[in-house]
Amino acid sequence: MLATPLLFAPAAVADTSVVPDAALATCVNSALGRPAQSDLTAEDVAAITGVFSCTGRGVADLTGLEHLTGATELQLSYNHGISDLTPLAGLTQLTALDLVEAGPITSLEPIDELTELRRLLFAGRIPPFGGPPLDGIAPLRNLRELRQLWLMNAGLTDISDLSDLTRLETLALTGNRIEDVAPLAGMSELRQLDLRNNRVSDVSPLGPEVVDGLTMVVLAGNRISDLSVFPTAPDDGSAWGQYPSSGTVYVPIDAEEFRLGPDGLPRSWGGAPTNATNTWSWVTGEVPGSLSAAFNDLEDPERYNGVATYDVVLVDLMTTQPADGQVGAEYTFAFELTEAEAPYDAFTLVGDVPGLSLASDGTLRGTPTEAGTHSVVVEARDAWGNVVSGSYSLRIDEPMEPTPTPVEPTPAEPTPAEPGDGDGDGNGGDGSGDGSSGSGNGSSSGSTDGTGSATGAGTGDRLAVTGVEQNGLWLAATGAITAGGLLLVGARLRRRGWR
Repeated sequence: MLATPLLFAPAAVADTSVVPDAALATCVNSALGRPAQSDLTAEDVAAITGVFSCTGRGVADLTGLEHLTGATELQLSYNHGISDLTPLAGLTQLTALDLVEAGPITSLEPIDELTELRRLLFAGRIPPFGGPPLDGIAPLRNLRELRQLWLMNAGLTDISDLSDLTRLETLALTGNRIEDVAPLAGMSELRQLDLRNNRVSDVSPLGPEVVDGLTMVVLAGNRISDLSVFPTAPDDGSAWGQYPSSGTVYVPIDAEEFRLGPDGLPRSWGGAPTNATNTWSWVTGEVPGSLSAAFNDLEDPERYNGVATYDVVLVDLMTTQPADGQVGAEYTFAFELTEAEAPYDAFTLVGDVPGLSLASDGTLRGTPTEAGTHSVVVEARDAWGNVVSGSYSLRIDEPMEPTPTPVEPTPAEPTPAEPGDGDGDGNGGDGSGDGSSGSGNGSSSGSTDGTGSATGAGTGDRLAVTGVEQNGLWLAATGAITAGGLLLVGARLRRRGWR
């Protein structure tokens, strides 16, 4: 990418000057060795010879340059306000004209008579600052002396108007929407061809007449799958190299460029190292399905070594949000790529979750120390500096309240009995005997604990009755007297007061 020079804020010039643009007038006066604010006449401008450079000075209006009839080279690159080239129409002596990122220029028609041009460099501004496309390149048909031509970022789809420029040695068509390269087939003097970031899928129309003369070709950012039109390296050590088998590159889904380092590049046909890095770039949203690259020998940069083609697989971080955590509780979460084979193995965390850290393998672990919702960005890098990133929100909750330990209830003490009234009311004196001879008697007693008793006995050989009351229960028993004593025949309990 070409660097943009610093812009300057020139002083105003008098209304009588033939160069009304203050920035351009400053350049003209500088070329003449005069103070920047000096008035300029047509003769003053015509006095400039050789190379006239006014690069990156903020020029917008070229009025006055129609008098620049003594200059052979005109350099106006990086003046982003230029829109009209009409003042240049009569400068037929020019052999070089530089208009790289020179503003929103849409028409080249004013320069169609500059037939002495050997070098014409035109490049629209690259995204995101890109301007309108050229309305065509038909005005270039007459410029048949051109040796070096740049038409970069110009919005071109059709290059058939270049077919008669057969003396071209260098042609750069980077950043357009070109699909058909057949118009270049007759350029037998072409040595350097740059077709980066177009929509070319077939390079065979170039034909051997062009291919055999090339010392450099750059095809990155196209859709080319067959490179058989290019020769492989012969045994005599010529400039062409072997073409390695297609591989795969994993490109970040939102990337505008992609870099491949030396360990990802093929070796030259003789085993010499190739150039250290290759970088592809493209317009956002138009990432190609394949990348093709040319390689040059580090020891001999002019020597072309070969072409490699790579399939593109887009890669991103999984969108799954991290699980919630809790202060004081151990936490682990693994961030993963959408393509497990992608070589993005250096993870870093942008943002802070107190108590947690991200390991290089993408695992977030630790013990959170601060509650809240934390916003973080996770980045994963490959060996060549390409980055996959994702934004996440992680919630850490307050610690849970401890659960109380249950307490066993203390057994209640037994309630003491109410004191008795001392009147046992035994009512047991109703014993009777029904023997052939006998008598009956009874007695009763009571105590203060509520216990009463009564006994009754019948003497004789037939019957005895005994009754006892304990806490309101009455025991009655009947039996027969035998020689051995009392035999119980029946017994029953009844509550006091029952019948």
